[in-house]
Amino acid sequence: MHKTQTVLFGEIYTPSKFREILEIIDDHSGDRRSVYMWREQGDVSWAIHSSAYRRLMKERLWEEAPSDVTMRDYERDLLLNAWHQGYGYENGRKLTDFELLAKLQHQGAATRLIGVSRNMIVALWFACRSQTDKTGILLG
Repeated sequence: MHKTQTVLFGEIYTPSKFREILEIIDDHSGDRRSVYMWREQGDVSWAIHSSAYRRLMKERLWEEAPSDVTMRDYERDLLLNAWHQGYGYENGRKLTDFELLAKLQHQGAATRLIGVSRNMIVALWFACRSQTDKTGILLG
């Protein structure tokens, strides 16, 4: 299998056929303790940051990375808008802020949560779906 040198992650495997991906899965299936979760990213040039962090970096008017206060304020606005639109309830039960953030992330909102999957194929699907014109990465 080919390998590629990346700026952020060093040398990584770059399978060119789906069969090679299945071989990687097979290598990990015998010892489930080796990889617990898979993290996907649609662009290999991204550092491991949440979608909210990347959004604030893209929209920023400042030179440095968003502070914790900026992230908190963004998240507070996101939650207030969601509550205002009635998304804070499920099956007649009021959701906690964390549950609501997870629900919003699942629907595509940019949150501070970082998505992972126990299933490599599911993570691969998200990696391929998010940035179709970029080379993505799958991290175990």
